[in-house]
Amino acid sequence: MSIVVLLRAVSDPELAGGIRGSSYRLDAPSEDAIALGLSLRSCSPAPMRGVAIGPPEWEMPLRDAVSLGLDEVERLWGPSAAAGDIVAHARLLACALSADARAVIAGGVATDHGSGLIPFALAELLGWPVIERTIDAGIEGADLVVRALAGGGRRTTYRMPGRAVLVAASGRALPYPTVARKLAARRAAVLAVTPPAGQAAEPAFTFEGFGPARPVTRHLLRPSTASGAGGRLRHLMAGGATPSGQARGAMAADASVATQLADLLDREGLLD
Repeated sequence: MSIVVLLRAVSDPELAGGIRGSSYRLDAPSEDAIALGLSLRSCSPAPMRGVAIGPPEWEMPLRDAVSLGLDEVERLWGPSAAAGDIVAHARLLACALSADARAVIAGGVATDHGSGLIPFALAELLGWPVIERTIDAGIEGADLVVRALAGGGRRTTYRMPGRAVLVAASGRALPYPTVARKLAARRAAVLAVTPPAGQAAEPAFTFEGFGPARPVTRHLLRPSTASGAGGRLRHLMAGGATPSGQARGAMAADASVATQLADLLDREGLLD
């Protein structure tokens, strides 16, 4: 039996120019996945291996994963991985799993531009169940026992004789790595694997980048054409926002100077 943890690194400008020599770090969902993997391994002395699909710049944060408790880390990268979409990456991860893998642990949505769909696509390819918001996992006898968060603060418990893909809930604290583990992680080798060209399917799409954000206040100050002159003036003098029901009641109880002025000008016919 072995445990596989899916990892991802993100760029952190605050690390630029530091002693690490890298501006990349593990993202928070990856740390959640490692914490859940450590919980599972505490019940059984199973090796825990990390797998990441990322460029060579991820070497340093992947070594950090070793210092946090992983036994080894494998990094997949090549033309098929760089151009791959969610399904292509899931295929690469499925091919990278060893035959003795009992559980695949992933974090939630990545903190840069992740979709959170990789664990579900992987579970579909493997034919394994997937359990979201997992807070604890262990081995009881020959069964894998998983506890997850449910609605209303409740917890659900699943017992299964087979294998599963687990999506870790956020917020679990990681143990602080010892100095010995940090030094050993700096010398650890991250296994770089170039997948064969035909191992992943042709991508259905490629991610090219983020476009400029559309201003959410673009039409905020545009008054309704259906209202009268006084209503349009009130809308503009109120900042262009439509008040909620509670705010509308407060405004009716205590009319502002702007509302009184708009009513006065409307009554005198000065707005026509």
